[in-house]
Amino acid sequence: MKLSRTSLESDLTSHLHRFFASLGPVYSEQDPQEKINKLRNILVTTLPQSNYGVVRYLFLLLGQISQQRALNKMGPNNLAIVFSPTLKITPELCQYLVEQAAPIFE
Repeated sequence: MKLSRTSLESDLTSHLHRFFASLGPVYSEQDPQEKINKLRNILVTTLPQSNYGVVRYLFLLLGQISQQRALNKMGPNNLAIVFSPTLKITPELCQYLVEQAAPIFE
């Protein structure tokens, strides 16, 4: 069976959409360290290993890009505006994952 790139992308983004939609209650957690711990736990235990690897790599890369915002004008907010529609998550959650990529994924 031949799989096209589009079908693989669709499977990944639909799986991630359901996954990120389930993070809403965790994202509203008030304690910053507790929020990071819960997100990390959910990411590791819920996502298939291959999807987790892609998400981890993406957000660590976006975190590094945002650290160079003085040069590239791409801070966490701008990156969230660009990537949240593709990932089918809210810009607020995407921005938080970019800002907190190191503590969540490392």
